[in-house]
Amino acid sequence: MGADGGAIMKRSELVKTIKENKEEDVSADNAWENCQLSGELLSEPIVSDYKGFLYNKKSILEYLLGINSTEAVNISKFSHIKQLRDVVELHREFQGDEWVDSVDKQSVSAHKTSKGFGYIVECGHVLPLDFLKRSDCCYTCESSFEFYVIINPSTDISREHNLHRMQSLLERGKTHNLRQMKRQDRTKKRSFVASNSSKRKKSET
Repeated sequence: MGADGGAIMKRSELVKTIKENKEEDVSADNAWENCQLSGELLSEPIVSDYKGFLYNKKSILEYLLGINSTEAVNISKFSHIKQLRDVVELHREFQGDEWVDSVDKQSVSAHKTSKGFGYIVECGHVLPLDFLKRSDCCYTCESSFEFYVIINPSTDISREHNLHRMQSLLERGKTHNLRQMKRQDRTKKRSFVASNSSKRKKSET
């Protein structure tokens, strides 16, 4: 059983699912509706990594259970997720079955491109980017924040925004969810993020 009472996928099934998802990545449009890891529809609770990708928490738990097994698949897209500290649980607002913007109550799916959305790690609330850019307190709970994470970034600038935030945290010895990082993990994390940055620069030239 999983932490939320659900059944945990067998390791062989987990590996098969990740392999299939690697061969056919979730499209940019479906990334708002489907888990990046399993390809299944997003369902509560959902989590996000420092890159702004969305996942079902159950899929992440299954992935982490198999990560140290001999059957585990090393996929660079998800290799930065080593523990639950590498993801943050998000809090979405719904009207019926529709995921809506907490500020103006409009459909997130209908406005994901025109508005863009991000989340505050301190509280997990999802808000429109125009609000996050001009505020330092959450609209929903008034929690203060320093940085925000752009969900499903579609441009080099937005991806660089998320990467810069993570690099800043690493310099302070913190993980994506703002917990203090274990000393032995700091060098590995810095190396990973630096590698991502260098790959991006090469792709731009």
